[in-house]
Amino acid sequence: MMNPLDVLVLARTKMRTHKVRTGLTVGIAGILFGVIIAAAVVVQGSTDSINRFSRTGLSSRFILALQSSDIPGTDLYENAQNSKFIAEVETAYSDELKRVKTISAKYHVPFDASAYPSPVTIDPDTRKKVIQPDKYDDAAVQQVADEWRFANFKPFDANDFMKQYSGYTMRGKFGPMVPQDGALNYMPAGKEQGADNQSDQKTDGRPSSVQPPSSLSVLDGSLAKPYVTNTKYDPKSGEIPVIIPFSEAQYLLKLDPLGTKATSQEQRDRLAYVIAHVGDIAVGFCYRNEASTSLHEQAVQQREYIKKYSKTKDYTKPDVVYSEPSQDCGATTIVSDTRTAEQKKYDANMKAYEQELGTDLGEPVQRKFTVRGVGVSGDNFGGGPEASGLQSMISYAFNAGLGYGTWSVPGDLYAKLPADSQPDRVFTDKSGNSKASRVNTIMLHMQTTYLVEFDNKVDAKRVLDDVTRTGSHVWGMPFGSNALMLDELGAGFQKYILWALVFIGGVAVIILWGVIGRTVADSRRESAVFRAIGATRVDISSIYGAYVLLLSLRVVVFALVLGSVISVMADMYITQQATVAAQLAFAKIQPGLEFHIIGIPLLLLAIIIGTIVAASILASIIPILLGARRNPINDMRDE
Repeated sequence: MMNPLDVLVLARTKMRTHKVRTGLTVGIAGILFGVIIAAAVVVQGSTDSINRFSRTGLSSRFILALQSSDIPGTDLYENAQNSKFIAEVETAYSDELKRVKTISAKYHVPFDASAYPSPVTIDPDTRKKVIQPDKYDDAAVQQVADEWRFANFKPFDANDFMKQYSGYTMRGKFGPMVPQDGALNYMPAGKEQGADNQSDQKTDGRPSSVQPPSSLSVLDGSLAKPYVTNTKYDPKSGEIPVIIPFSEAQYLLKLDPLGTKATSQEQRDRLAYVIAHVGDIAVGFCYRNEASTSLHEQAVQQREYIKKYSKTKDYTKPDVVYSEPSQDCGATTIVSDTRTAEQKKYDANMKAYEQELGTDLGEPVQRKFTVRGVGVSGDNFGGGPEASGLQSMISYAFNAGLGYGTWSVPGDLYAKLPADSQPDRVFTDKSGNSKASRVNTIMLHMQTTYLVEFDNKVDAKRVLDDVTRTGSHVWGMPFGSNALMLDELGAGFQKYILWALVFIGGVAVIILWGVIGRTVADSRRESAVFRAIGATRVDISSIYGAYVLLLSLRVVVFALVLGSVISVMADMYITQQATVAAQLAFAKIQPGLEFHIIGIPLLLLAIIIGTIVAASILASIIPILLGARRNPINDMRDE
């Protein structure tokens, strides 16, 4: 039996004898496994950093946004020849005709039946009743279509839907403040967009990459709290508190974008400045109901008409001349009224007629609301116009914003506003006609998002899996963070690493098999000499086994060193950018907290090292067994 120390000496001698072969083997295998080690270290480090930053904002909480995916609809093209549908349209048309006749008689308004043609006609080919294609927008057709559309429709009830689950807290609605009658419009640069549809770029001048607010949405106070930094805000002022996306806040503070070449420190300083001065942002929104908007448009049209035709001989001055608002979001006023008493009486009668008929828009209502910045949120999806590729990736990963183009209103602060400063109350008090409101109410309810917070990730994930499966009538996605997705992302990366390890392990077996087989073949004479002086097959196998272990050890060391060097260099290159990107994603600076991509995945490293050793042993078994079984006399003779 050969001394173990002698076995090691002889194995080391073989490695020194074949330096080039050994170096190439260690280099190729080491590079393959080194890249895998670097990837494992980076994934672990990134996961650790994400978890550290996830204590900010909502990322440590598990919140889902749920919304109905059922959209009630009636295909008029399909029902245009449906006899039942057509019969109901005829009934609705007949009833409406009788109603109009009665109201016309009441107010002594001439009734012209030709102004109300039936939407039903006879198809010349089939000789059957059909809805005329150009009458799909007829009131009777739309009335029946709405009745069919919502006959069996049950509005989505998030509370009822969630009863089948456990471990959650309802966090209320997160829907836009959309009036049923009229619109709430953003006033860029403090100016109301004109009724003549002039582009707000003329007064706003914002870059195309900075999006104006698409909506104001009330957010549950407990969810808004991490973003609120303006402690001086006073609800008694009547100003609506809003959390503004970083890029928009930067623009409203009249700060030029830094650009992609800005240093990390410059970006960090800019973020700190925006957070500190978000309370200086105050901008306006204008609410006009349909009547106010229509009157405003009429004033603009009159202005253009008078300007164009006032000096012509056929010009006739309107009986009532309206003036555009003297101030933004103001009322349209009458500057000239030359109507006779009889005309005024006739107009009053027509207004009463239209009111009973349901076509009158009501009294004009307009109201300016001022919003005040109370906090900053991250730019949802992409990190803003000046974000680098890395920053965009991290922004996507965290998904820490509160909605694309959404200005979030903290619910607890909103509730403290005076009643007449709360837009939704103004909308409700000044809604339009009941028919439009019914449909609008249902459609707005369908568009409303409901926020649900879960006690743990497992319960949240179960609901998310249920609502994302095919056929679900509920749409859902994580809100305020990607906490539910990041673990899966990390697990997915680890799965890919393991599959890559299997592939590289297979390649390594082939490489090592060839190298070890070549080494055994080149050492036949040497093995024969050892056998001649008394070495056994086990002794010969021990020498080659030790050689394989030493070779695998060198591969392990080289792979660890290479993987560490790659990881450290990558970390040095991106740490500053990644840290700023994470801070921008959350719109919050956390002193001393940096984003590093170096982590020690102990289990994965152990698997990689074990794979290297296992690949080496597996590759050596057959060459060593074949070499040990050879006849030494034949080998001596052949040599």
